[in-house]
Amino acid sequence: MKHLAVLATVCLLLTCSLTARADDNRKQRPTREQIIECQCKDIVSDLKLDDAKAKSFTDTYKSYQDELKAARDKYGKRNKKRSEMTDDEIEQDILNRFAMSKQIVNVREKYYKKFRKTLTPRQIQQMYEREKKGYERMRNEMNKRKSGKEKKQYHKKGCGDSKCKRESND
Repeated sequence: MKHLAVLATVCLLLTCSLTARADDNRKQRPTREQIIECQCKDIVSDLKLDDAKAKSFTDTYKSYQDELKAARDKYGKRNKKRSEMTDDEIEQDILNRFAMSKQIVNVREKYYKKFRKTLTPRQIQQMYEREKKGYERMRNEMNKRKSGKEKKQYHKKGCGDSKCKRESND
């Protein structure tokens, strides 16, 4: 009888442990809106904008991100892997990427004029650099998740990045 009670307790503990682990694996990912809100706060902080400029910038930046997403969504989806595509499908994919790139450039030009009403060219450049770093971080994180292990990040010698994997004597 004691063995049965011990076995039941062990089974219960294992079940609880596995359930908790499964819940950890399904953590809530932030929504797109939450990510953009976080980006806005970071950029506003980096650019040291006052409240009025921050509000104007945030509204413009959110619209900018929405239009960029619409351009990517319009052309960016593929139904097949490239290795499974015919030559005609590959050609159409290439032409779609050209069209998407043109539309993205048009959106960036349109919003440059809007950003320019609030920000200096230097601040806009800082915003673009911050945006680029965010995309690189996101791409690195996605690659890390796909491969199941951390990818090495290579930086220039003496880059000063504390996460840099490259040895300083290279």
